[in-house]
Amino acid sequence: MTALPCLAPISQVPGRPPVRPERPASKPGSSREAARLTSPEVARTSPEVARTSLPDPSEGGGRQGRRPYTPDWAVFEGDSALENAEKARQFFRGALLPADMAKIRALSMNQFLDSARISAHLHEVETLISIGADYKERARRSARAQEEAENKLAEAESKLAEAGLQKKELLLRLGATEDEVRLFNMTLEEERAGHALTRSEVRAAEARLSEAQSLLAVREQEIRNLEQKAEQHEAREKAAREQARNAVELFRESEEFRDLLEEEGVNGLTQGFNDFRNQLRRFLPNFDLDLLQPGAGVEFEAGTPAVDEAAEETGSAAEEGSAGAPEAAPKAAEDGHAEALAAEEPAAPGTAEDNRAEP
Repeated sequence: MTALPCLAPISQVPGRPPVRPERPASKPGSSREAARLTSPEVARTSPEVARTSLPDPSEGGGRQGRRPYTPDWAVFEGDSALENAEKARQFFRGALLPADMAKIRALSMNQFLDSARISAHLHEVETLISIGADYKERARRSARAQEEAENKLAEAESKLAEAGLQKKELLLRLGATEDEVRLFNMTLEEERAGHALTRSEVRAAEARLSEAQSLLAVREQEIRNLEQKAEQHEAREKAAREQARNAVELFRESEEFRDLLEEEGVNGLTQGFNDFRNQLRRFLPNFDLDLLQPGAGVEFEAGTPAVDEAAEETGSAAEEGSAGAPEAAPKAAEDGHAEALAAEEPAAPGTAEDNRAEP
């Protein structure tokens, strides 16, 4: 290890607090303390130091008969060496060994000063070394902390990058979600418009339905009225038919019917004979009817089947001719009654609607 140059003691470097030696003042072999103790002033102020601290010259030569050295302490509890110089001298007199004191006395003033300077420089170097080691330890700790901080910073940056990517992804998702929300709102508005249109159509349909129901109620009422009128007409028709039947029965039972029947029978025979004559003249114009004699050439016996059949046919023809006249009157009456009913009945609902639609 190379020693750093020190132009001035550390205690004299400006801007730094004074550095005191860490070694105790009572360390054996301290050159400064030895120089202080061997100075003439200390010798004059305390002549007992040589007698109490240094061994006798007669005893210094014999190593075999060494005896323990017990320094005299005149220091009490509560004394301070920093505040009282005499207490400091007593402390150093007790802490400095006799051998060190002898070596210090054997040195000259220049040697003592050189050794003092070397000791001071050595102390400064040791201080610098300890400070450098402390700084190295601090630098190591700082490097370790910096490395940890850099690792944490890298992790934080990676997390920040991931957070940025996640933020971008979330922003993209947010944009997509906003687009979906807009589309959903547009669809919802369209559905609302469709629902409103449907509601209006439903209201219009309900209005038309209510109108149709009211019209249907009117038509039903008209139909009921027509049914009642039809029932009344049917009742009248039945009554008229009953009256006609009764009139026919009464007419058949009357003498007038008999007279008409006889008259029609005679008229029928006369008309039949005239028709026969006309036909015979048309087919046989040269035939003279006057030549015919009633019953000439044929003899009819009364009670024979031929005579009876001819009589029945003649009678039935006469009855039909006479019955046609009295039955014609009720039929004409019924036809006139039906025409009167048709004139009284109102037009049908469909016909009325067609008539209203034609204009």
